[in-house]
Amino acid sequence: LLDKVRETPSLADEYDEMLKGKRGLEEVEEQQRKKQLEDDRKQSQTEKLRRLELDPRNTQGEESRQLTLNRKRKEHDPAKQSNGDDDRTERLSVQDTGSAMHHVNVEETARFGAATDSTNDVEKKSGKRNGDEIAHSDIPDMNRTMKKNKMDSEADSNRRDRPQPPPKPFTVIRTVFFLGDYSNPARQVYCKSGAIHPRSVCTLRYDSGYSISGAGTVMDDETAIELQARLHRWDPYWKITKEVGRASNFDSRGNPVMHSWKTASCFETSGYVRKEGNPLSCVEMVVDLSKEEDLGVVWHAPGTAGLKTGDRRLLLRSLPLVREPKERKDKCDMHTWPKGTFVQLEQFGRRKLLSIQQRNQQSHDSDLWKGQSAPLDLTSHVDPREPFAVKICTYHPVKRPSLDQIISNGTKVVKEFLDEATGQLEPFEGKVVGYDPEYKLYRILYSDGDGEEIARSDIEKIMVGKPNRHLSGSYGINLAICEYASADDLVRQIATTMAKISLEDAKIFAEEYAAKQHVTIDLDDDDINADDEVSLNFSLACPISQRRIDRPVRGKNCTHIQCFDLQPFLQSNQHVTGSRWRCGVCEQFLSVGDLLECGLYKAMLREAGSDDVCAVYQTRTGSWKLNDGGKEKLNGKNESTITEINKTGKVKRVIELD
Repeated sequence: LLDKVRETPSLADEYDEMLKGKRGLEEVEEQQRKKQLEDDRKQSQTEKLRRLELDPRNTQGEESRQLTLNRKRKEHDPAKQSNGDDDRTERLSVQDTGSAMHHVNVEETARFGAATDSTNDVEKKSGKRNGDEIAHSDIPDMNRTMKKNKMDSEADSNRRDRPQPPPKPFTVIRTVFFLGDYSNPARQVYCKSGAIHPRSVCTLRYDSGYSISGAGTVMDDETAIELQARLHRWDPYWKITKEVGRASNFDSRGNPVMHSWKTASCFETSGYVRKEGNPLSCVEMVVDLSKEEDLGVVWHAPGTAGLKTGDRRLLLRSLPLVREPKERKDKCDMHTWPKGTFVQLEQFGRRKLLSIQQRNQQSHDSDLWKGQSAPLDLTSHVDPREPFAVKICTYHPVKRPSLDQIISNGTKVVKEFLDEATGQLEPFEGKVVGYDPEYKLYRILYSDGDGEEIARSDIEKIMVGKPNRHLSGSYGINLAICEYASADDLVRQIATTMAKISLEDAKIFAEEYAAKQHVTIDLDDDDINADDEVSLNFSLACPISQRRIDRPVRGKNCTHIQCFDLQPFLQSNQHVTGSRWRCGVCEQFLSVGDLLECGLYKAMLREAGSDDVCAVYQTRTGSWKLNDGGKEKLNGKNESTITEINKTGKVKRVIELD
């Protein structure tokens, strides 16, 4: 905003004048404040000297205390420092006062006593007493300092939330060793990966670099932040306080570059093809928590059982970077392990295999993997005092980047060239204007009119944007310190921030819904009457818990009016199931941020008695009748419920919601 303001001369001038006026006003207020503080200090000092005249026993103690206050005053306010002569003068004035105090009569004593009490009351109210005026005079400065520190902290937080630039493309080929994945049916010990057939030890080779096309295990910071947002949306019980599986380095210009990890294609170094198949993707993460401050984690805690709100754990989770249409239809965007995930932890020179809850390979169809995935709690497995490595290999294939796909014309690029005028490298913007299929070269036209032809590998390094940033089958890995919140505490947290629809807006929605959904059955033209009542039947019981609704909610995109209770909804989604985060009425996926509190349901629930189980809403009048199962109650009176058939015996327009 400031950059835009400075680019506009008129706005910049107004902005400068506003700053000058604000600064001038602050200077006047500061001068008035200093003058008031000086007057208060002088008055307080005068009254203290008068009190000394009344009691000769306090002469020596008051003299010492006065000198101490003078030294403090020098330290806190250099502008008011006094030299040694001033100290001696004040000390002599105190002694002279002590020698003359015997000449004070009783009447003056009473007068001075009353003045002293009055001064003490004023000092108590203003917070100035016993030299505290020096400390209190610094309060505005302290407030400004605290405000500045708060603004700096918020600025740092905003900078952390903004994604850092991705690293320049690079390629580093690495090898990683994995232990065997064995099963023992006799001992009911199955493969850690969930596969049917065991796997022997293997050494895999993979690319640990970064590419705009999506290859490599380095994930850009923008994708890492998107991954955090997805996890927070569909797993609100775990709040990420710090992502520790996030490396930091610097580019050639010294700018900070953040990145996380994702799975990438790999192959067996020996070339040996196993009968059960080789792992198809892998990733290796090295984490050092020894330099981190107190993370609030109770290390070696026993898993996630018996958790309480506020407990912190080190969780390992993953999400697909590209969701297939079938996956979008079958389940919400929650944590999912790649097929056949094998997790190996290495620390203190020892290798340890970790068991995870994940999808299992089906014996009748080896390409089919079924089951649910749960996060892996590493709190009890790692020692934060030493670095550790987490190595993952999977049977989930990662789609190779399409090198034959032609980059479209108009794709923007930025490349550095040597500027002859300055003798330095300067960035020049350009775009793709053509493609030579014979030599597979792209023609680039730059802003200064020059152009060149380069290969695809070179154009990927200078492309602006992220075409083909993610490859299908690649999974982003999130290793973070997470803070737990129970379902009951989560209800209280989101109750104040949840979107709400008022009673009047809910009535309008109900009327529109009734107009779209009503069906006319066996009605002659003579029987159609514009004044015929259209009824909406609501159940006051939650379809999830089958109990009376306490806080009625539904999804923002739900087309129905029937609501369900918030607390049972959060409690039922606390554990990993196949129907997790589905609406209790229409079965579509709902996150906590998609919930909406209905004002019409709240109004009906306030008037409902303990025996009422449903309500009939009249769209024409905007009123409702409460029903206890056999009788409807309107204005406190019971009425017959036989209102669904007109005098001709034909069905009227009635809408009934289950």
